[in-house]
Amino acid sequence: MDDQKKKLTTSDIGSNAKENKKPSAGKSETSPRKRHCPTSSRENVPSKKQSVKNFAEELECEKFFGKNTKLYQKNFVQAFCQHERGYNKSSAMQRVVDWKHKWKLRRFHIFKKMESPDKRVSAIQWHPSKPSWLGIGGRTGTFWMYNQSIDLTYEVYSSSDLLSDGIQGIGFNTSQNEYVYTVSNISLKCCNYRSWKKSNLISIDEEYNSCWLTCMDVHRDGKSIYVG
Repeated sequence: MDDQKKKLTTSDIGSNAKENKKPSAGKSETSPRKRHCPTSSRENVPSKKQSVKNFAEELECEKFFGKNTKLYQKNFVQAFCQHERGYNKSSAMQRVVDWKHKWKLRRFHIFKKMESPDKRVSAIQWHPSKPSWLGIGGRTGTFWMYNQSIDLTYEVYSSSDLLSDGIQGIGFNTSQNEYVYTVSNISLKCCNYRSWKKSNLISIDEEYNSCWLTCMDVHRDGKSIYVG
């Protein structure tokens, strides 16, 4: 009897020890669930702001957006969601660039307000070496130069023939950037826009009924002009 009691007590102690023993982390049944559904600890789970910040550093969106604009936040979140859905970084970045381009077109504000009907614009052309300079041709033959950086517009010359001398095309000489060519309905003119004197105008006129010029272009070597 004593031997049987000892065996029972030892078996009970062993079973209780197995029941009270805590399962190890590697053999636990709940450990795979913890891997798929991690806890909300700061060490294991990065915050949403941290994920967005890391994604921003990789894409370098600061080159396209300002940090304090609503458009930056909106488009950035959209690109981040697309990246999470399976888009690669290049495609998500291309969408960000497209959104920024469309936003620039909507915010396009380079214009000259029409003060009177005789100042209607009929042709514009950017300067080949000065990104902020813009040539503006008027319907009545007046030519202006506009400097975007300082928001200044000045009149280079005006035409005496208000009915038939509307500027249809503008071209800057690439070899001599201070010279600009303008084509109107009946004439091709060249002037030095740095000098405000009208005597610098060179006009090549033909008979009114034999010529109707509507466009022009200057060759990149600056040695030839094509009109049509």
